[in-house]
Amino acid sequence: MTIQQQGTDVVENGSGTLNLTALSDGGTSIIRSLVYPSLPLGSGIVGGPTDSLTLEAWSGISGPASFGAGPLAPRLRAAATPLVLIANLGFYLPTTYVSGEALSNTSTYSDKTIAGLGLTPGTYTWTWGTGPTADSFQLQVEAATPEPATFGLLTFAAAGMLLAGYRRR
Repeated sequence: MTIQQQGTDVVENGSGTLNLTALSDGGTSIIRSLVYPSLPLGSGIVGGPTDSLTLEAWSGISGPASFGAGPLAPRLRAAATPLVLIANLGFYLPTTYVSGEALSNTSTYSDKTIAGLGLTPGTYTWTWGTGPTADSFQLQVEAATPEPATFGLLTFAAAGMLLAGYRRR
């Protein structure tokens, strides 16, 4: 899964398969669509086609306890299919998901920034199982980069400062 700045929005994209063989089924739960980089019970990304989802809980993963210090942030535009990670607790997945099937998800957080969501850029990996049941989930939070227009303004400002310094001498 990748989270990146795209214009004035933050977009999360994920795809892949999960081997659930080594995880424990924890039953169904109703979860709100949002991102929360840091909570006492673990961090998570909950993306889905509606604001509230009924999902199957799977526990038994290990990895980083958080991927930032930000507050809860509701998803503000419709997402594709749900794909969810709750750090150090497990996964919440569609109740119809079968281990090894393809999953994909896209969620958009409108008028947000990576920093504004409290996300810390980096690569975060959660693992579970051993041998043939081993699997992992990777989250890449990309650092925001200035847009080309911003580079132009910075270059213009830097050139102006250099000229001003040159004229003073």
